[in-house]
Amino acid sequence: MIKRALYSTLLLTLIVGISYINSYAQSNEANAQTKAATLSGTVVDASTGNPISEIEVQLKGTEESATTDSTGHFEFMNMENGTHTVYINADGYKEYTQDVDLSQGDAQVTIKLEAVSNDEEDSNNK
Repeated sequence: MIKRALYSTLLLTLIVGISYINSYAQSNEANAQTKAATLSGTVVDASTGNPISEIEVQLKGTEESATTDSTGHFEFMNMENGTHTVYINADGYKEYTQDVDLSQGDAQVTIKLEAVSNDEEDSNNK
C-alpha cells in the first residue's frame, strides 16, 4: 500500500513538473516572439546623400529615442513586433514621420531628411 502511494506521488510530481516546464517554455517563446525585432537605419541628407550625425530619432508613443552616430546610423533593439512610427524633428530639416512594420522581424530603413529652405525657416521663426 505504501509502495502504491509512493508511486502515485512520484507520478503526480512528474506530471506537474512536465506541465510546469512546458508552460514555462511556451511563455518564454511567446515573450521572445513579441520582443525580438531590431529597427535600425541610417539618416542622410536628401539632397547630398551624406550621413547626418547627432540626429535624435524618436519612436512616437514611447519614451524611446536613439541618436545617430558619425555614420548616421541608429538602432532600437528588443522591439515588440508590429508597426512603429519613427519621428524626427531636427533643426535645419523638415519634420519626418515614417511607419515601420516589424511584424516579420527586423527592419532596416534609410531616412532622407529634406533641408528647410530659407523662406520656410523665416516663416517658422515669425
